[in-house]
Amino acid sequence: MRLHKFQLSQRHVRLLKFWAEYVGAILTAGSIIVSAAFYLKDRPTRQAASILAAWNLIAEMDEQHIDGGRTEALLELRSHHVSFAGLRVDDAILQDVDLSGTDLSDSSFRGVRFSHSQMRNSNLTRADLRQAVFSDGCDFGDAQLNDVKVSGARLALCTLDGANLQGASADSGTSFDGASLKGADITNSEFQRTNFDNTVLSNTQIEETNLAGASFLRADLTKSRWAAVNASGGSSSIRQAQVPPFYMVVYSNRRVSIVHSCKTRHLNTSTCTTLAFSPLSCPAVSSKTATCRGRISPRRT
Repeated sequence: MRLHKFQLSQRHVRLLKFWAEYVGAILTAGSIIVSAAFYLKDRPTRQAASILAAWNLIAEMDEQHIDGGRTEALLELRSHHVSFAGLRVDDAILQDVDLSGTDLSDSSFRGVRFSHSQMRNSNLTRADLRQAVFSDGCDFGDAQLNDVKVSGARLALCTLDGANLQGASADSGTSFDGASLKGADITNSEFQRTNFDNTVLSNTQIEETNLAGASFLRADLTKSRWAAVNASGGSSSIRQAQVPPFYMVVYSNRRVSIVHSCKTRHLNTSTCTTLAFSPLSCPAVSSKTATCRGRISPRRT
């Protein structure tokens, strides 16, 4: 009889243990659910605090010649899909920053030292990039750079393929040496004495732009389209640019145009002179715009 009672108590212990574990599992799951609910409920507050902290750090480090955590702050803000319109990070050092696809309109990056920067498809309308230095490559592919200021900026080896540079302004301190501007739109811009040496400008549209004194040594102008461009003082460097067969650079009255091929029966060196090929002209040449709209077949000098 005593043995029977002992056996019953063992059974009860096992049952109690089972139910204790079962109830414990339920309580654990319940606590996880409750914690998750509170986490989700407080998420907007935490997100707002994180965004505020990032903006405060950027403001506190203004004009400091160090990173100071600004790269991480920018990436944190980007993860929350925050607009960067009006951002100011002058004189910062930013490494491996990816701001592709963001709104950077009216932002200021004066004197910033960029390394491995990515700004593809970004909106940099009216951005201030004066004296900025881009090293180890940078990507502005398909970016909106309307009315951007790049005086004194060094964008050597950067990629600006398909970028919109309408209304951009630069000066003699600006360098695009070795950069790629394939298919870019450079219209109504100011690039006086700017360095375009070794750049790739194939399929680039350049209209109503001041390129006086600009350097194009060994630049690739394949299929680029020029109209009403002031290139006075830059003849020696344009002559050494890589202009493909059946295209030519026409220089007259301080304006330049690249025009298509075919044939001409007129030669008039006083009206229209090419910098890359032999002097020639066409009936449609205007002394004001020097844009040959006739069909011309250039001969190499």
